[in-house]
Amino acid sequence: MVEIEVKNRFAIGQPLQLMTTRGNVDLRLDHMENAEGTAMMVAPGAGYTVYARLPDGVAPEQALLVRLFDEADAPRAAAGGCA
Repeated sequence: MVEIEVKNRFAIGQPLQLMTTRGNVDLRLDHMENAEGTAMMVAPGAGYTVYARLPDGVAPEQALLVRLFDEADAPRAAAGGCA
């Protein structure tokens, strides 16, 4: 499991992209948990740290995890809202 310092809200199953020094990897998390090992469906935002498994072969030594917006999220994102 890798430690993720959350800056913005994301949830299990949402499209994400891991931007690394070796290239970008599109992914969807199927599990994440807090420091106590309790499963979480949503990482609510800044101030939270979660732990998740990444796909095999992904080396996140220096990486940025970003949430990808789909077409349904686009109007809210453009208006500055959080989805």
